[in-house]
Amino acid sequence: WQMPAVAAHGLRLAGVRPDELVVVMSQGLIGQLSAQMARLRGATVISADVVQKRVDLSGLHSADIAINSRQDDLAQVVRQYQAEGADVVIDTTGVSSLFDYWVSLIRREGRICLQGYYPDPFHFEFHPTHEKRATVTFPCSREDPATIVPLFEPHKIRIKPLITHRFPYHKAKEAYDLVLNRPEAPLGIVL
Repeated sequence: WQMPAVAAHGLRLAGVRPDELVVVMSQGLIGQLSAQMARLRGATVISADVVQKRVDLSGLHSADIAINSRQDDLAQVVRQYQAEGADVVIDTTGVSSLFDYWVSLIRREGRICLQGYYPDPFHFEFHPTHEKRATVTFPCSREDPATIVPLFEPHKIRIKPLITHRFPYHKAKEAYDLVLNRPEAPLGIVL
């Protein structure tokens, strides 16, 4: 319930509503769950990642439209669905240098949810962000588990297909080595 609770908290703070267009950047576990939960709220979700395996899983389980942003122009896909831009961009990449790009994807008075971990400082162009009147949220927490558990019972949240690796506890070092040395290989890991 921890990972869905993190995703749910971000969506609540970003105010995702039915019939909105939501872009989820990166399709790791938090990105996949953010996409699923946005769809549960009635939003149309476009997900983007550069790892084809994650794009494929997102298309099967999490988003309405899943693209490989190395192959397809995300901004063009967004504007095909909503000419003025997305209502919400949820970022789970953790790459702070992409902030101006996220601003370019949203409509006027759109929202950006910073759902990743950002080790580098943020630097952004004030004027385009100001013109868009963007709202930016910084979730950094999780929802109460009681709000998430009911979503597991009717299988509304699909986590099992996102678990790509399982390790016994005594092989935790191997699991961490995989994450550190081949980050594109795993999606969800269970110890």
